[in-house]
Amino acid sequence: GQKPAKARSHSLTQKATVERADRARSFGVDTPDRIVWRHWSPGGEYVRKLIIKNTHDRLQVVRYRLPEQKATFFVDFPEPVTLSSGMHYELEIRFRPTALVEMHDSIEIEVDGRGSFFVGLDALTPYAKLAVPDKHDFGFCPVGAVTKTGVAIRNSGTVPLDLEWEVQGPFTIEPAVLHVAEGESATLTVSFKPDEALAVVAKAVCRMRNSVAVPKKVPAGIPETGDVLAVMALSGIGKFAFLRALDPTDKIDFGGILTGLSSEKTVTIENRSSVPATFDIQRTDT
Repeated sequence: GQKPAKARSHSLTQKATVERADRARSFGVDTPDRIVWRHWSPGGEYVRKLIIKNTHDRLQVVRYRLPEQKATFFVDFPEPVTLSSGMHYELEIRFRPTALVEMHDSIEIEVDGRGSFFVGLDALTPYAKLAVPDKHDFGFCPVGAVTKTGVAIRNSGTVPLDLEWEVQGPFTIEPAVLHVAEGESATLTVSFKPDEALAVVAKAVCRMRNSVAVPKKVPAGIPETGDVLAVMALSGIGKFAFLRALDPTDKIDFGGILTGLSSEKTVTIENRSSVPATFDIQRTDT
């Protein structure tokens, strides 16, 4: 069977955490942090190219060492590569998997006179994962009014997702059905319309609608089997708005006004509640 990468590969990959720009300054060459294979199946061959560019103002000699899993991550036998300033070299890496298991390795890049660093080689198995906030609290909201907010979600897995959200009133989510491509984000409009003055708690459940089942990576508390991909807790408190006139009166008397002239009076309305209040004023003919 496929031999796992030795512990050395993991420790070497950790060294590659040096930021790309810092690595270019230190070694005078630019490379990506890692090469990733996401869509593959056992028995095939999948080629990626590692671009090594000389960012130094002088000629440099670059060498590389084979990965630990030589038969899985196949690279031509190492030979020194001489790069003039601004030139690059394409190192072809052939991934030849024999089993559908996640694999990690690294390839060491050495620059003469400067030292060496590591570029990760990661073969990821297909999985579904959705980045969703754990909860959203609307706080106090007026009874009978709709309060809306935007909630960002992101497809952080390796497959496209067809999603469907389910939630009980007085909460709603739009769009309830949506498609989110791999690595893409979307914004949900979550609404709360309380009918009574009380605290409300509910759970919004996101299910996969994909026809092909794939492994999931889900937060604790969500079963690893089934179609549930994420759960978001929603809460809010309905409150009645309370309006009053600062100078209470049932009558505004303009007195006598000459024809053709106008008169104004100011009525101040105060909201004594902890929620916004929407109102209108209508004229009543008597």
